Amino acid sequence: MKKNSLSFILFLIASLWMSCNDMPKSASEEQKAFVPFTSVTSIPDSLLTPEQKVLKRKLGDVFYKIIVPQGNKLIVTIDKDSFLQLGLPEEYYDMLVRNIDNANNYTDTTGIDFIQSFLKSKKEYFESIDSE
Repeated sequence: MKKNSLSFILFLIASLWMSCNDMPKSASEEQKAFVPFTSVTSIPDSLLTPEQKVLKRKLGDVFYKIIVPQGNKLIVTIDKDSFLQLGLPEEYYDMLVRNIDNANNYTDTTGIDFIQSFLKSKKEYFESIDSE
């Protein structure tokens, strides 16, 4: 069971990482000093600081609570301001929305419906944290 949940989370992580690298930059953004953003979701747990582990756990909790299926699509149920009020960095909301859009476009293009996989992963995620 945890393998499917882990697979889905890894899919989201890979999507988050890939979309972060594909972001178009405006001229004013390119002039700013480059500060690399490394998502805690792309770092192995064994290398995370205690603060990063807390953030990673909070992201998992929030992601599975605010992403819901609607038809054969996934939607994010809160806006950016509400997300920021949860104390989470803005970059994670932007990546989440991009990745959900990419996943929905993938469904439209291929006809592959991954909603059941998402629901199973969500159930397994919350079961695993309840057993801790």
